[in-house]
Amino acid sequence: MPGPVSYITGQLARLLRRERVSIKAEDGEASPDTAVPAGARTRMTAVLPREMEGEYEWSSDSDRITLEDADQETVTIVAGDEISSRGGERINLRFRSDDGSFESRRHVSINVIKVEFEKAIDPVYGHDEMDNEEGEDHHLSIKKNDFGYAWVNITGGANGGVLRFTTEDSSVAEVEDTDAPARRGTHFLQVIRGRNTNKGETEIKVRTFRDDGPVAAVLKVNVYRNKSDTVTVAKVIDSESDDTALSRPDFDLWEAEEIINGWYCECVGEIVIDEETDEESETMDIRFDLNGNGALDLEPGTTSREERAIISEFNPAGQKIVIVKDLNWIYFLREAASAGDESINLKNSYSNVRGGSERGYMKFLVVGNSYTLGTGDSAEEITVNGRNGATVNLSGPLSNDHGTDEGIMWPLSGLSGNPIWVKEGSKTEDKVRQTIAHECGHSIFSWRDVDSSTSLMHYSSGRTDTLLRFKDQPKKYEEGDENQWDTVSR
Repeated sequence: MPGPVSYITGQLARLLRRERVSIKAEDGEASPDTAVPAGARTRMTAVLPREMEGEYEWSSDSDRITLEDADQETVTIVAGDEISSRGGERINLRFRSDDGSFESRRHVSINVIKVEFEKAIDPVYGHDEMDNEEGEDHHLSIKKNDFGYAWVNITGGANGGVLRFTTEDSSVAEVEDTDAPARRGTHFLQVIRGRNTNKGETEIKVRTFRDDGPVAAVLKVNVYRNKSDTVTVAKVIDSESDDTALSRPDFDLWEAEEIINGWYCECVGEIVIDEETDEESETMDIRFDLNGNGALDLEPGTTSREERAIISEFNPAGQKIVIVKDLNWIYFLREAASAGDESINLKNSYSNVRGGSERGYMKFLVVGNSYTLGTGDSAEEITVNGRNGATVNLSGPLSNDHGTDEGIMWPLSGLSGNPIWVKEGSKTEDKVRQTIAHECGHSIFSWRDVDSSTSLMHYSSGRTDTLLRFKDQPKKYEEGDENQWDTVSR
């Protein structure tokens, strides 16, 4: 009679020899997935210990997943939108052979997870979250042959070890195997590398377990050649006109370059600032305030006498920027106006009516807005009551006479072109930097004014941020939208 030890050993051996069904991945060899992205699907296969016919019965009590083909050898697990809580979702399998000689049960757990990209504090270049709108993937900009960062956040009970990063076009951007963090928890910073292309877009897809596994998240990557231009800046005064003196003649242009390029890096661009001054001075002294109003007066669509006075003294090669104390457009009268007149006629060149709409400079004289007409003792405030071509109807009669050397003063914060003109006025240093960047945006990067208060290219100086975006922004003075990253010529 066997002793107790040999009995137990025998029982254990018989237990270990017991035939059981097992659950594998769809290929019948790999371990089954332990996580599936919300809204995605994966498959599992029952593997029998030997060949036999019988009935398969897959089941789950979870309301976070549904099972398709639950009576087949291979089952499809369809994840809903709700992620798993602790412990995941249990999947049961029962197999019974047709001849009744074999029955086995197994179960596994799977977690419904969600993977999201998040903007890094310093993404190196740009990261447009696209307002996190439903169905919109984030966009990451990277300079060619460089890299960027994005946070990866996982919820639902899995960690980064289950993820695989694939690219649709490795000639544009990809994630290298060596870029995986040593310890990928549920929140980690991921490197994405741009390749040798001047302008291209691809998708980085986050999958689970395999390079062809279910897609958990998509990041669109835009790789660009860096757009760089050199600008020469002059801070201009007229010593014969005290009102043209700058409040900050020592405005730090090198700091401005660094800060502005921090904004431009979103679209992979930069400017390099040179400065031109009089000897032993922070400024250039040029006689330009010819009408004595303390401002530089430009004329829409042509070169004014005051503008010509500056560019005759400051005209280096390349893009130029001029900072002055005050800045206006002056819409000159075509005909002299007399006290009592209730309309005035401006130069016809300011108007360009096409298709029933004003496309010329007259469009900037807004009905209901008030402006200054004239300078010196004859200056007065007028309010636009209506427009007809270059004729402006007034809300009331004029108080003074005005000659054709006078006009409507339209205050400018800045004006693009070459030179770019920038008004210092009473702006803070940051607002001066924003004006420089905004006007360079027009002249160098070809951006339009947009009606978005968070954009650097917002049509008004009352912007609340300095964003440059991939997401289309509505143009202010033209029809349509603008993608600021893609607009830049590379």
